[in-house]
Amino acid sequence: MKSYPIIKIPYGLKNLKEQRPPLPQKPVAPKPPERQKNLPVAPTYEAPPVPQESKSDYGCFWYPTIGGIVLFLILGGSNDPDEYIFFIICSIIAAIIGIWALVKGSNENQDKQVKYIQAKNAYPKLEQLALLDHKTKLKKHNDELLKIESDYEERLDLFRNYEYPMYLAELDTYEKQIDRINASENIENFQLELRKKNFANAVKPSLHPTINEIKTGVSESFFLGYLKKYFGNKIYQNYALVKENISKPYLPDFTLYDREIGYCIDIEIDEPYIGKNGKPIHFVESEHDVKRDSFFNSKGWVVIRFAEKQVIEYPNECCWVILEVLNEICEGIANFEYNSDFLLPSIKQWTKDEAHEMAFKRIRNSYLKTEFIEKLNEEEHEISEHFILEIPKEKPEPIKVKNDSKKEEPRISPKYDFDDDLPF
Repeated sequence: MKSYPIIKIPYGLKNLKEQRPPLPQKPVAPKPPERQKNLPVAPTYEAPPVPQESKSDYGCFWYPTIGGIVLFLILGGSNDPDEYIFFIICSIIAAIIGIWALVKGSNENQDKQVKYIQAKNAYPKLEQLALLDHKTKLKKHNDELLKIESDYEERLDLFRNYEYPMYLAELDTYEKQIDRINASENIENFQLELRKKNFANAVKPSLHPTINEIKTGVSESFFLGYLKKYFGNKIYQNYALVKENISKPYLPDFTLYDREIGYCIDIEIDEPYIGKNGKPIHFVESEHDVKRDSFFNSKGWVVIRFAEKQVIEYPNECCWVILEVLNEICEGIANFEYNSDFLLPSIKQWTKDEAHEMAFKRIRNSYLKTEFIEKLNEEEHEISEHFILEIPKEKPEPIKVKNDSKKEEPRISPKYDFDDDLPF
């Protein structure tokens, strides 16, 4: 469970200690060239086919001629004139075919013989041409291998004499840059610029247009004197933080605003119940304060909540807590001295039931001064004024800047329990 003081610091300010300047990209080491793996295949010698002597196939036509003659001799003695004439005609046809085949085959054999002699005479030259063509292809293949090897040697020479030395030089420059960037002084300057940028981007407060209608808690006038003592004219009341497109602003109890440095702090005093009707407020289960603080954080504001009992009994120590927060968020820009040896006693944030019990026992009467107790019956819930008071239609003058989109995170302190239930 949370305890007072509750401190919520925007992410852009809270994590500055972990922020580092961006680093340049590290040079990539070049890879040495590799030899080509898939080399061209060497050509093979293919000799021209040797010419072969061949003869005509028409000699087979002699078989029907001979068959016809044999048939004629066997059957030639037939007494039937018709059969005799038929066999004579068949024998004549077979003879004619045989003679034609003889002549045709003889002519083709002569032609084939001539072609064979020509091919045989031309073969040595064809063989020489084939051998010459093979040698040409082999030379081209060897030239390709030499070109591949030459390219590899050239790339290797480029790698050894230029690319790798250039990489070493870039790596040396990179390492020197890293040393300069990671130097403590450079990191401090970088974080300082981020701090200034966050302050510059914080939305600045605007004067609330209905100052006379604003009602305050009974302890605010008491604590205001101490705040003025420590922070002078940097403490403002009646300054609001306007919500975009909504006419109802959030009004801090106190605004600590340094126009020169730019930081904005919402200082709140949390009472357990409303003096007029005893209604519980600022209890653990309520989401109003959480949403409200989230809104302030999203605009670059720090939120510090004190329990009313702390403000009344330890006003100086509460101011020292504020100074401690200022020293954290303004590191490198300003330094604020305070008594760091004293620890402000923490107060556990109450539940709704505990607030009811505190109202029943009128617990606020036990620590408020007499003049404040007399005003309790007139005290109304400040949320009703801070949240409901209307703004005129004309827009106020908050500075519109680019907001930090990162989610808020709880601040960790060795002295105080800073809020760790941020909804962002």
